[in-house]
Amino acid sequence: MALSIRSDISAMSAAFDLNRTQRDMRDNLQRVSTGLRVAKAADDSAGLAVATDLTTAARSTRQAMRNSNDGISIIQTAESASNEVKDILQRMRELAVQASSETVRDEERSYIQDEYDELSDEVARIASETEFSGLQLTDGTLTQLTVQVGINNNTSSRINFELGELTTTVLGLGTAITLTSTTGAQTAIDTLDAALDSINGYRAEFGAVQNRLETSINNSQAFQQALTGAASTIQDADYAEETSDMTRHQIMQQAGTAALVQARMINASVLALL
Repeated sequence: MALSIRSDISAMSAAFDLNRTQRDMRDNLQRVSTGLRVAKAADDSAGLAVATDLTTAARSTRQAMRNSNDGISIIQTAESASNEVKDILQRMRELAVQASSETVRDEERSYIQDEYDELSDEVARIASETEFSGLQLTDGTLTQLTVQVGINNNTSSRINFELGELTTTVLGLGTAITLTSTTGAQTAIDTLDAALDSINGYRAEFGAVQNRLETSINNSQAFQQALTGAASTIQDADYAEETSDMTRHQIMQQAGTAALVQARMINASVLALL
């Protein structure tokens, strides 16, 4: 090969190879520092699209699980109020049974009526005060609640359930009930039995829906784990491979630098001929 000083082909070739090694090493360092094999579309455009969809679904699933947990909290709050009202109704029925007996004097009936009225007022208070994050749960304002437990816009991704109304009007505990007479007290027993049946129905619904929401959470957890694993397989860097490549690139960079120095010295030897 002729000696030339205008075109240093050897040095140009060595410089090109060195630059390519440095680019590869830069990309390698980026993968090691970010932990991602696919950090931008240029790395793997198809893989990035798939990983993005999987990550989006996984994040949406996490939110759906939070929705389900919120739904369970609402149900537990409403059921707690229903359970308390149940206890009150049982005491009210006990009073009605007591007042139904002609062995009780009228003066004693008035005392029974006073307690009954106070208990009825407490039921009304519970109905109006039971809420969750501003949502009224037992006063009839909100009769149905929908929980988004899935990630899609369809009915199978939602769970609907009824919220029981605990007002004295719905339960039949209004002022028309009186325990000051035997007949009124006997009528109150039937009214209170109907109210207790309503409470039992509410609580049965709450229990069934809570079990369903808990099952939904379990399913979502398994689904999220699968999505996260799939996205990781596509997008995450393999550190064993990356550290091996990094070592190889470092050696190639050092060798390329030495080769570039030697290539520049070849043409410099022309000066010895002048």
